[in-house]
Amino acid sequence: MAQGTDTSTGSFVSFRLYEQLKCVTAPGDNALWFMYEPVLISKRSWDKLNDAQKKALMAASQKAEDYFESESKKLDDKMVETFKANKVEVVTLTDAEANAWRAVAQKTSYKNFAEKVPGDGDDHRQSQRHEKRLVLEKRAARDAGVARERARRREPATGRKPPGKDHLTQRAVGLALERSASVESEPHALPSPGTPAPSPSQVVP
Repeated sequence: MAQGTDTSTGSFVSFRLYEQLKCVTAPGDNALWFMYEPVLISKRSWDKLNDAQKKALMAASQKAEDYFESESKKLDDKMVETFKANKVEVVTLTDAEANAWRAVAQKTSYKNFAEKVPGDGDDHRQSQRHEKRLVLEKRAARDAGVARERARRREPATGRKPPGKDHLTQRAVGLALERSASVESEPHALPSPGTPAPSPSQVVP
């Protein structure tokens, strides 16, 4: 007996899974899975095309990508609407729940993929560092805003200006990255036995 399944939102509706399931996790803002269906061309074939053909192919590809992006969102919305209409509980992952799943994946599936697929380990680690840097920069920008506001409130009557936006942002980013460097070198512990697992990212019948 299957305890969970994972497929496209369009298939969830066309397979009429709402007749079998009690709960479904909709993509929302923290989808952990997506269907990747690229159109590929070999480098050898690409090099045989002239400039006009390459331009036409890229234009057609961009048109198809834009169309599918808008249509896929409609499929997500239709799934949510259909499952709710059939009294199925529809939930989405919070930021904390999504991060908990990623933490497990980094020790399991991500690590296994990086070790077994030649040439992709470095790309994966670079992607992780890039994602972490984006989070740190966002946090640093927020902290810089708080620092500017505090400096403004402490500004003396002589008219001395508080530190500028760029200075505070750069300082906050630097401190955040220093903290990241020390944390990144430490192993991430998995939840201890008995710790409740995060909400599943797949549906549960």
